[in-house]
Amino acid sequence: MSDEHAPMRWRMTSRFEIRMRSWDGETILYHSGSGDTHLLDQYQARVLEWLRSDPLTEKELEARLATMLDLEDDETLPPYVRKLLLDLQKLNIVEPAT
Repeated sequence: MSDEHAPMRWRMTSRFEIRMRSWDGETILYHSGSGDTHLLDQYQARVLEWLRSDPLTEKELEARLATMLDLEDDETLPPYVRKLLLDLQKLNIVEPAT
């Protein structure tokens, strides 16, 4: 029995190769499908590293970021994570996990 109301899990795209390289606190992402490169901040890069390892929900990403930043009940994290995921989805970098 599947739960159609379960929170959506997100993952790195499986349709294209995504390469990431980091140095001096910056991360560059190369998208093989579009040929585009993107400069990521440390939080965006960390979220993508997590999603490369395991599909995660928005709440799980928020919790990991809160731990990383040593924050408790920060109301800015949910809209940040939501916008980040939607922006990355538009670029075909992340996708809903099936």
